[in-house]
This record gives sequence, C-alpha cells and structure tokens, in this order.
Amino acid sequence: MRLLRTMDAGQAAMTADQRWHLKYLHGWQDDYQGDHASAVTLFRQILAQCPDAKLRFRARATLINSLNTTRQFEPAYRELDQLMRDLPGITDPAVRYQGLAEASMLLNLAGQSDLAEQLARQMFQTIPPGQSICLAQVRLLDALVLAARIKADDPAFPQGIEACLKDHQVLLSDLIRIQHVDALVREGRMVEALHQLLTFHDEVLGLGYAQFTVDWDSTLASALYRTGRYAEAARYASEGLPKRPWENPSGAIAKAYRVLYRVAKQQGDMATALAWHEKYMDAEKRQLDAASASSLAYQRVRQEVAAKERELKGSTDENRILQLQQALDRKAVETSRLYIALLIVALASVGFWLFRLSRSHQRYMRMARHDGLTGIFNRQHFVEQAERMLASAQREGSHLCLLLMDLDHFKLINDAHGHGFGDLVLKRAVAVCHDHLRKNDIFGRLGGEEFGILLPDCTLANVSARAEAIRITIAETSDDEDTRGVMISASLGVASTEHAGYDLQQLMADADHALYRAKRGGRNRVVLDVVELGERAAS
Repeated sequence: MRLLRTMDAGQAAMTADQRWHLKYLHGWQDDYQGDHASAVTLFRQILAQCPDAKLRFRARATLINSLNTTRQFEPAYRELDQLMRDLPGITDPAVRYQGLAEASMLLNLAGQSDLAEQLARQMFQTIPPGQSICLAQVRLLDALVLAARIKADDPAFPQGIEACLKDHQVLLSDLIRIQHVDALVREGRMVEALHQLLTFHDEVLGLGYAQFTVDWDSTLASALYRTGRYAEAARYASEGLPKRPWENPSGAIAKAYRVLYRVAKQQGDMATALAWHEKYMDAEKRQLDAASASSLAYQRVRQEVAAKERELKGSTDENRILQLQQALDRKAVETSRLYIALLIVALASVGFWLFRLSRSHQRYMRMARHDGLTGIFNRQHFVEQAERMLASAQREGSHLCLLLMDLDHFKLINDAHGHGFGDLVLKRAVAVCHDHLRKNDIFGRLGGEEFGILLPDCTLANVSARAEAIRITIAETSDDEDTRGVMISASLGVASTEHAGYDLQQLMADADHALYRAKRGGRNRVVLDVVELGERAAS
C-alpha cells in the first residue's frame, strides 16, 4: 500500500504505459483486499482503452478471478473463452504463465479437473525466467486432489512446498499444505493431517488472507472433531467463521457449522445443535447453489460459443450459396432445381442443430439435478423437492416420513477394495432401494454414503416395515456374485411430520438423531425417532 501511494504521487512524471500499469496494480490490490467491484471496474477500463495487448491479457486474467469470486460466473467464463483465444498470440512467458494459471483455477472450480490439469501441465513448459515451479505445482495439485488422482505420499507435495518457499511464496506453500491435508484426510491419516494443520496455523493467520483462514480453520476443526477433541474443534470452527458468512458460498463455512452442530449434539445440547444445524443446512445450500450455478454457467457459455461458431460457419455457407445462385441464374432451369435442393438440405441442417441444442440443454439440466454416480437426485434437488412436498402435505393435512440411510463401514470397504468397488456398492444399494419405493417417493444422495428418502402419505405406524425391508434387501447384496461376499449393511433413522412438524430442517435433524442412535446401537438396524421423542416428553 505504501509503495502504491508513493507511485501515485509520482504519476505526473510517468509515461502513459506506466500509468496503465499502475492502474492494473491498483486493481490487483483491490481484488486481494476484497474490494472486487472496484477491481472489476479498473480491469474493464484497461480492456477497453489500454493499447498494450500484454497488459490487457493480464487484466483479463485477473478479472476472471474477481468475477468468479463475486459469483458472476457467466461473465467469468466469457472472459475465459476470450483469454484462451488470445493465448496463442502471447509469447511473453510471465504473461502466458499468469493466463494459464487463472484459466486452470477457474476450470477446476467449474468441476473440469481434466481441462484444469492440462493447462497446469502447460504451465511447466512456460516457467518465466527467475521463477520456480511453485504456482504451476499449486494448480496441478488443485486438479489432482479434486479428482482424487493423487496419494498423500506423492513427492509432488514436498517438491511444491520447497519451490514456493524458495520463491518466498508462503501463501502458495500453505495452499499446497492444505491440499496435502485433504489427501491425508481422504486416506484416513487424521493424526498426520492434524499435526500439519496445528503446526502451520499461526503462519496462516499471519498471512491475513481471510478466505484461506476460513478454509484452514474449518479443516482443522473437522480434523479435531474426528479425533475426539470436541472443545478444540468448536473453538476453531467458531474462530474461523467470517463476520458475514452469508455473503460467502464457500464449502469451508458449511464445514465449520457442521462441526459446531455435531459438537452440540455430542454434548446433548439439542437446542443449540438445531440452531447450528439450520446454519449448516443454509450454508451448504448456498455452496451447492454456487457450484451448480458455476457448472451451468460454464455449460451455457460453451453452448453460446458453439452456437456463434455455427452461426459464423452458416454465414460463410450462405455467401457461397449466393455466389452459386448467381452462376445458376445463367444456366438452365433444371440446374436451378439443384440449388433449391441444396437450400432445403441447408435448412434441414439448421433444424437438426436446433434440435441437438435443445436436447443438450435438457441433458445439462438433468446433470445439474441428479447425482452423477447413482442417477438419483443430488442433495440440492432433493431438498427443493422435499420442501415442496412438505408444503403440499401441510396444506392437505397429510403426514410424511423421512428416512436417512447410511451405509455401514463404507470407508473400510473403500480402503480394502478400492473406490471402484465402493462405487459399485453405492449403485447396487440404490438399485435395490428402488424396489421398495413408489413413484411419488423422493430419493436422493445427500453426500458420500448417506441417502435420504421422503415418503408421502406415511406415518411412523406404517413406515417400520418398509424401512426394515430396505435394510434387509441391502444386507442381502452381500451374497451377490459381483460384491465378492463383502459384508454390506445400512443403518436407517426415521422421523415423521407427526412429531417434527413440516419444517425440513427439523425433520432432517430428528432423522439424523435417530440414525446416530442406530449407529451407536450396533449398526445394521432401523431406529424410529418416536422413542427419543417420548423420552423428551417424559422429561
């Protein structure tokens, strides 16, 4: 900041190019400090007026980050498309390196980890003079960790940290550390993950980067909870929350709320647990909404670009047809008929492409609403459909039951037999559940190995048999040939609007508590929330 103020004072003696560079530095500083609106304004001024092509490219690269941070996804992906079109004309290694880094990051956030990995690997071929592989390694590890294509013991982690520290890039070195923590947690190595999170906690706080502090503290809180250190987990989860969490759709905030909810429930403080659970559900919905919006925006921009390319190609074809028509006017009528036939074919092609575009849009809408592995509703669409059904049932005075189902010891199955086999178990469990569901039942994957089933026109008096049938059917999949005799079972917790009312968050909290009792009682069983409700009434 002091350096920028010093430079501002000397603007009168600067050349026009130097003043444009100073404007870019101000935009970058505003973006880092969270004043994204000011940053976007400055970057767009550079794009509209600056004569320097390299500086315009750098401004567009940083603008992409600002737009993504403020959830302006479609403008971000339009700028990304233009950036990738400009990239072949950029020969300066430092400028090209920055563009590839921003593009890789945005594609990774859109869930396009394969494309993000390709761009990150291109960065290794464009390392600017005097720099190390630090940033390239960060972007590559982003893609590999998100896609679960790297092990925690891979030497890429320590190599990246060492390179970043040599470049005095402490923030980037800590970014690699939290990527490494994610890999450790995925492999169940909680002690190592916790050691790393605690060792570098003060360093991360000293960086003053608010979003990264939230990510670090929420991950630390989750690790502490999973190792039974509940009080410390609650403290770090509370300290890591930003002052205005509702403005930020980060999954880290939902993770912090989830820890606070689970700690309160562990302590038996159900009122506080319910309050934290509501915040957790709201934060997770915001994060899922942001992820879905980002993915849909990416697909929409892809379709727009493809449509423009087809339109341009069609315009070229139309000019050629007009030239052909002029030639045909000088020929016989029979030859003219050939032109008419060609025109009909062209119109049919346009109709075909419009049909394909409509089908593609329908396919993308389905992808946004359904779980990619099992084909049932994803959490966001399940919540939306459940809230509609609960509102309708409340108006009609009918009751519903919610089943929360969790596959027992699923992590052990993954660790022992691999993620491919784990995916098979998930799909098989979903398939057998369908045999016990009606057309109007709502079935969704809530995350990992946890599923939700909302049953309309149902009460606790008649839900037990259906839930037990589902449990038995899942257990019987252990005898299937392709599951190799692996023990597969599920625990189910059931809640009803008879006791929880028609608020989805309360209904899920009651079912989750029943599921917890099923797990605590030995797993592979069904627990109805009515028992706990009776106990609460008696007290």
